[in-house]
Amino acid sequence: MTQLDIRFYPIERALSIIRPICQIFTAEGAKVKVVFVYTGASSDGWSLNEALTQPTDTWKENLAKILDEVRISLSCQKI
Repeated sequence: MTQLDIRFYPIERALSIIRPICQIFTAEGAKVKVVFVYTGASSDGWSLNEALTQPTDTWKENLAKILDEVRISLSCQKI
């Protein structure tokens, strides 16, 4: 999934589709890692595994904090 502007609803929708698949794989013994990658960041991405078990408001708040930190960091690099 590619987004020009980050919107939480498509991420939420994707997680609702991925969640039952991950649960089945995990129940079968697989190690599943769901990652959110922000192209502008120097990170390899952020694990969304917790988002699969957290209430929507919680993971949205956590991801928003991370994205705010990245945006501030990116702004500083442009100076």
